[in-house]
Amino acid sequence: MSWGGVGVYVLASLASFDAADLPTRVAPALAEVHNLGGPLGAYGVSGLLKWVGTAATAALGVGCLAQAWATLRPTQPDLASRGDPLRRAVGAVIALIAAASLERLLRSGPLGSLLIDAYPAGGYWGVFVGAKLAESTGPLCAGLLSVVALGLGIVLTLRRPLDAWFRAPLAPEAESTPPAVEAPAQEAELEPAPVAATPTATSRGPVRLAPVRQALPAVTLLARGELRPRPKGRDKRSQLIEDTLQQFKVSAKVVAVEGGPAVTLFALELGRGIKVQRVQGLLDNLALSLRVPGIRLQAPIPGTGWVGLEVPNEDCDTVRLRELIEHKGWQTKQPALPVFLGRDSTGKPLIADLAKMPHLLIAGATGSGKSVCMNALIVSLLMTRSTRDVRLILIDPKQVEMTPYRKVPHLMAPVVTDMREAGAVLAWLVNEMEERYGHLARAGVRQISEYNELSEAELCKRLECTPEALANEKIPTHLPYIALFVDELNDLMMIAQKEVEASITRLAQKSRAVGIHVVLATQRPSVDVITGVIKSNLPARIAFRVASKVDSRTILDSSGADKLLGQGDMLFLPPGRGQPIRALGALVTDAEVRRVVDALKGSGTQFHQGLLHYARTSAAGGRPRSGPRSRSASGKQDPKYLEAVRAVLAQGRGSVSLIQRKLEVGYGRAARYLDLMCEQGIVGPARGAKPRELLITLDEWEQGLGRRDAA
Repeated sequence: MSWGGVGVYVLASLASFDAADLPTRVAPALAEVHNLGGPLGAYGVSGLLKWVGTAATAALGVGCLAQAWATLRPTQPDLASRGDPLRRAVGAVIALIAAASLERLLRSGPLGSLLIDAYPAGGYWGVFVGAKLAESTGPLCAGLLSVVALGLGIVLTLRRPLDAWFRAPLAPEAESTPPAVEAPAQEAELEPAPVAATPTATSRGPVRLAPVRQALPAVTLLARGELRPRPKGRDKRSQLIEDTLQQFKVSAKVVAVEGGPAVTLFALELGRGIKVQRVQGLLDNLALSLRVPGIRLQAPIPGTGWVGLEVPNEDCDTVRLRELIEHKGWQTKQPALPVFLGRDSTGKPLIADLAKMPHLLIAGATGSGKSVCMNALIVSLLMTRSTRDVRLILIDPKQVEMTPYRKVPHLMAPVVTDMREAGAVLAWLVNEMEERYGHLARAGVRQISEYNELSEAELCKRLECTPEALANEKIPTHLPYIALFVDELNDLMMIAQKEVEASITRLAQKSRAVGIHVVLATQRPSVDVITGVIKSNLPARIAFRVASKVDSRTILDSSGADKLLGQGDMLFLPPGRGQPIRALGALVTDAEVRRVVDALKGSGTQFHQGLLHYARTSAAGGRPRSGPRSRSASGKQDPKYLEAVRAVLAQGRGSVSLIQRKLEVGYGRAARYLDLMCEQGIVGPARGAKPRELLITLDEWEQGLGRRDAA
């Protein structure tokens, strides 16, 4: 509001300016000052007119109003006062001098009658710059140079290109619904889920489909963050920290303060002979003096010789995923799998590349923000990468955390909620890793990025085959990244710890080069869940608030997570870094997730038939899928059940009414048949009044039945 007040005051003083208000300009002077700004406004405008003229003075008032409007309107982040103050000040000076020069050049034109005659046109700066330019280059060239300088000053001041002002009126709806960015044309190498009984060959390899163009979701589907003022009382807290340490005879001085969304970082320069351990032992006393729940020590601050104290703010900000995606810094690094984590203790965006981690372990107590972090990671990939770039496998023991994503086309299989089936999924992923290594070895490359850069002609040349042979052998020309998300690792370990640990270990050790990345989350960070073998192969870790220092050391190999505030406050340990980074995680609400999924589900699911077939046959050869009482065995002994399966797969839809009509059985028996098909992975779960989705074809089911009979 202060910018608006200054702008109105300058314009009002200029509009009501009268040289007779000043005894030094006109004699006799008026008895009373009639200027709306009073004596201060009269003398202030007089000084501006004398130095830069009427036009620049008016531009100064209008500029203050524009700055106030930009500050109060957060929908225009480019106009907000978050740029370099020195650059903005230089731009304002250039704009004022250019306006003064233009006024001087136009003084003899028709606009001259609108200017104040009591002062030189353009002021002293206008006379100096405009007159000198006109003498050396001519009036026309001098005017053009002044216009260019004026535009440069506006760009430096407002941090927005001039052409953006002219494009904005042509697309007034661009802010609310900007056009979605189209991803490059893709060859879908993963076959979509069948909806009709079209016979296809069963294969684990990729299947080529026609190129599909997929649009990425618009960033406006996500909520915008609120701009909050910086927390007050920093100087008071700095003095209180120094006084408290001085009471215990610890000489230290606060040399820098950086404010973040959840904590404020106070940089301490310790006196000569003061050990860091002494400050570490006084953290509870400092927390008591500052009246905060706890303080975390960062020693040293990277790149400095200072010690950092992370003090919680009185009010915690909210970090939105949208503001991180709109940040332009991450695009210059060109990450393969960008994930937006939040903002660190200095307020800087914390953006990482999942492909470089290459695996991530997330742990924290219930309600600390672990599930929200998982949602932020998944939505980050959905917002920035198409199905050609990345595919997802989601394992959700809770059955509610990841079900909103069941319709996104990035899924390679339905969301896995049965932990006994999860073991088969992990085993398939290990086989997929080995198969990808075979493709890379035949192509003579080391990493998936090098393989994807090969053209089809170059790939055929390296494999010494024709494009037709490449298609017949089902060798992919492009390999998408695969991201595996496991929401509750402890549930998985309780059911089949040996098999799960072996699969995760093999994936963590070898899968980076072939583009398979694992994200594990658990709310029980104990050594029987996060074993030494698993932790040693997951170098990147995120710790939310935990109950004890022992749990913190289990996750991070250091304490600190027990001092966190909760509600998204976290410690991120990137690979190759000794100290974790304090940050506040990005918030993604359920409404935002639904909007993103609704924008993507129009492309339809593209389940990988090799994964579905492997999981189905593994489940058929092992334990039943639902409880101790197996109804699948009784279903296979019923000859009508086999007829029901053939009828459903032949018609291409699964419904109770179809089975009743084809087999002439009652509703109860038909519903039981359909439930058995769901247990065996033949059809998907119920979808209300809609028919159930088919997960396999008739030929695939008959081939699997023949193998079981032969066995």
